[in-house]
Amino acid sequence: MSVTSESLALAQPEAALTRPLILLFGTSVGVIVTNLFAPQTLVGLIGPSLGLSAAAAGLVAMATLLGYAAGLFLLVPLADLAENRRLILRMLAAA
Repeated sequence: MSVTSESLALAQPEAALTRPLILLFGTSVGVIVTNLFAPQTLVGLIGPSLGLSAAAAGLVAMATLLGYAAGLFLLVPLADLAENRRLILRMLAAA
């Protein structure tokens, strides 16, 4: 049996995540979650100052969460279908 570069590549373990990268991912998730859920607690204060009823202000907060959920449901599966670099460039161009 001969040793090929493919068999050597398969035998090597993957690099572990470094602490700074884990910190970056954790911070990113914290910022995203805060941006999604913090407005719900402030809707009662911000709505009247903008001339919105409590129901209308609540609908705005709900629409944010529904948009996020739709994005997760519709866009995240694209990562399994498309090559990551092209997908990122296309999504940035679309935004």
